[in-house]
Amino acid sequence: MTLIATLLQDADTAVLRGDIESAGRLYSHVREQEPDNADAWNGMGAVHFERGELEESLTSFEKAKSLAGTAAAKEFPANKPILRALRGIGLNCY
Repeated sequence: MTLIATLLQDADTAVLRGDIESAGRLYSHVREQEPDNADAWNGMGAVHFERGELEESLTSFEKAKSLAGTAAAKEFPANKPILRALRGIGLNCY
């Protein structure tokens, strides 16, 4: 498993534990290393959503959708980052 994959897994685990601050730090670190990582943008969307920062959440999910969009055309419906982004956008709109 790569370092980025490990960081994303740790961040996802932190979200499930309710440790939103740790998750935010981990997702931010991944975005610094790989700015085009759709999973990190989706994660930050979830972090912002949990904090009630809906504008930032929507912006993060839109960025994830944009980054994952190219891959989605080739892999849909198996492209999980775009499905997560669309779900996050839907939650924000709701």
